[in-house]
Amino acid sequence: MANLTDMDPRNSSSRSSQTARRAGNLEIPIFGADYARLAVSLGAGRLELNAAGSYAAGGTTPSLTELHTLLTSLSAGPEEKERVLPPIRIMIRPRGGSSEQQDFIYSTLEYYAMMHSIQEFKQSGLLRAERGDGFVFGILKGGGGGGGLQVDVERNTNLVGLAWPFACVFHRAFDDLLGGPGSTEIQTAVEAVRGCGFDGILTSGGRGNAPDERNRERLGEIIALAASGSGSGAASQTQQGPSSDGQQARRKVEVIVGGGVRSGNLGTLRGSLESQTAIGGDEPLCWYHSSCITLMDGDTTFEGQEVSRLVEGLAPAGSG
Repeated sequence: MANLTDMDPRNSSSRSSQTARRAGNLEIPIFGADYARLAVSLGAGRLELNAAGSYAAGGTTPSLTELHTLLTSLSAGPEEKERVLPPIRIMIRPRGGSSEQQDFIYSTLEYYAMMHSIQEFKQSGLLRAERGDGFVFGILKGGGGGGGLQVDVERNTNLVGLAWPFACVFHRAFDDLLGGPGSTEIQTAVEAVRGCGFDGILTSGGRGNAPDERNRERLGEIIALAASGSGSGAASQTQQGPSSDGQQARRKVEVIVGGGVRSGNLGTLRGSLESQTAIGGDEPLCWYHSSCITLMDGDTTFEGQEVSRLVEGLAPAGSG
């Protein structure tokens, strides 16, 4: 059973409005709708919705009922009804990995299930493209150099086209491409994701956690490449629309840094990335992604104080 700790948002309205203005680039993944209202009241700039109870598996596809409950909880009181809701990103992941099945490599039936989920959420009328709502998914396949993995361009491109006009993020399947046997070069991986038409990449910079020294180095390179808009940018015409010469316009890809991001290591991580990529200011080139959850004896606890500390740590200098 999940626990909520630290504070009730109904007792902190003045602080909520202040921190919400400063959150900007903090994304909180939630597992079911329980944490949504508290996370937003403390300053989360975006929510990623996963199925309840799927934290240990890394997050799986939620139900329409969970999305409806989340949106209802965010609009529960008079004050909330006047507030602009944050973007909601829906995880599309039929299962995690196991000893029998490779994570992020899906059967035909699982691929069809992902298509069905995207269609169902789109047709529900609960999502708003203009708000920045969208989907988070990623499909890999074998056949990379040295027996490694590569982006399944065909399937991902089809799903991105199906999801249009909603934003799409390639999630931490990206990390399985880097740092292992037969690993993909970072530029090749970024360009493959860009070519599928994704708007963002959720990554730790490789297997492990984002604050790890080697991963911080990779993240700097990923952010620079994603922000450059270089490469073919062969996104689906369904999503982008052809340019006048029939070629796709080059496009930037947002990077969402996740995996082990906590307030205790945020300063080192953020400083390293800013020094490598010259990011900073009011419009950062990347977001930070943290669940703010502890797991003990199968029980998850949501840490409201950790959200507040991350919001403070990501606030632009001189704000509030």
